[in-house]
Amino acid sequence: MFSGFRGAGKALSRDLGEQVCDLLGQHPYYIRKFCFFLFNRVERSVTPEQISDTYRMVLESERALFEALIRRLTVTQIAVLTAIAKEPTKKRDYRLEGN
Repeated sequence: MFSGFRGAGKALSRDLGEQVCDLLGQHPYYIRKFCFFLFNRVERSVTPEQISDTYRMVLESERALFEALIRRLTVTQIAVLTAIAKEPTKKRDYRLEGN
């Protein structure tokens, strides 16, 4: 996937390529989409700032989908997602009563 950069005379270091994959949770769809946006922004060599800016672009491009998904959730489901987002590294039991 990253070989397209090299073929076009653009440089994406192995470290930054790995950072992109980690940032996107190794998700193929989002890596491909991210690289499409990034490739079009880079003239010669990818910088960490371009990765950050491109990440924001990808998130913004998915905003309508994320918002549509959230609108279909119940208040309780949103509360659970909020709790997980606030404490993502702590192990907790988020099962809901009656489920």
